Amino acid sequence: QTNVLIAIIGSSLLFQCFGVIDVYFQAKVLSKYAVTARTVAGIIVPAIILVLVFVQAPLICFALAILLQHLLTYALFVIAYFMQKLSILQWRFDKKVGRQIMKNSWPLVFAGLMVVVYMRIDQIMLKNMADSTQVGIYVAAVRFSEVWYFFPLLVTQSVFPAIVNAKRNDPLQYRQRMQQLYDVMTFVSLGIAVTLTFSASLLMERLYGQSYSGSDKVLAVHIWAGVIVFFGTTRGKWIIAENLQKKALIVDITGAVLNVILNLI
Repeated sequence: QTNVLIAIIGSSLLFQCFGVIDVYFQAKVLSKYAVTARTVAGIIVPAIILVLVFVQAPLICFALAILLQHLLTYALFVIAYFMQKLSILQWRFDKKVGRQIMKNSWPLVFAGLMVVVYMRIDQIMLKNMADSTQVGIYVAAVRFSEVWYFFPLLVTQSVFPAIVNAKRNDPLQYRQRMQQLYDVMTFVSLGIAVTLTFSASLLMERLYGQSYSGSDKVLAVHIWAGVIVFFGTTRGKWIIAENLQKKALIVDITGAVLNVILNLI
């Protein structure tokens, strides 16, 4: 069953080639289309999942719902692209550009893999060191902690074209914009972390009930990882702007190794 679930959810990768449309919207400062697409899919699919929970549907239905969310999101991307009087049928592959992109991006690909490792390896290790019940309690808190990670992603994607232009034309303005971005990330992330640290107990009890007792303590600690994530997302854009991808790979490999060692301890 696990293999079937992986195959269903993993097939969503096939649609991610249309994510290039999202990058186009970012470059043209038209992120509202991408945000609208993700928001619509983010409302419809969770509603379907709630129905699945209510009717006690088989687990495979939830995997199909995840696949549907990706399919719907990228279908809306294509529709928004057509609304700009553009067509994916006009796309052509350029070998020279492709090679250059792969040359510059391979460190980011492996760095992204390392990020996935240290974002998820704790759940795998916990399951093997404890049991599924402890994993459930842990994941309940982590999911609520990570729900805020969309904010730095959306903000950095929206302002990144302006930052790149400033780096090219006005180094002083470039540094000022980076500083402003870090300031925003600081205030927002600290505000979320402080608020949820003191409200975690009440919040988790209302959301999950006594069955998930202990998740509030996990949330009160894990929410502070969000401060680093907010900074890290901003740093990621700075690394691309400065063309320091290889150094990003070293940092993320170190983070993944440290995470595994600290989990064992």
